[in-house]
Amino acid sequence: MKKKRIQTGFRLDTELLERLDAFRHAREEVTPGLEVTRTDAIRILLEKGLEESGFPDSGRKKIKVGFNVTCMIEVDEAILEDAMSEEFAKDFYRFDTEQAVAEHLAYNMLRGASLSTLDGFAQFHDDKAKLTDENWEPE
Repeated sequence: MKKKRIQTGFRLDTELLERLDAFRHAREEVTPGLEVTRTDAIRILLEKGLEESGFPDSGRKKIKVGFNVTCMIEVDEAILEDAMSEEFAKDFYRFDTEQAVAEHLAYNMLRGASLSTLDGFAQFHDDKAKLTDENWEPE
């Protein structure tokens, strides 16, 4: 359901108005094709300011949570050898240890990526690296 909006008018000093326009233009640069009006900018900044001051919308509150995750990953030895090669380092990333390769793969796989979608690993079938155990703990 669309919320009822009531028109409100107020005056801003020139410097504040220039800052508001700078915010609008910065938002437009991030998203080409999007037009951010002064009204949009005021609404965005007002909502953000109210939320950060402890007055969230509709009784909701943002709560930051963090997790540590420990997992085991099985990786084909050919992947480890390839990822630690000078050629791989020249074209993609420099990994100095098998642990670094495993952490890179596990991090991306925990975020939903498959092996074949990762830069430098597309030539490998997805079953050549798999997570075998995940243990999520609150920070």
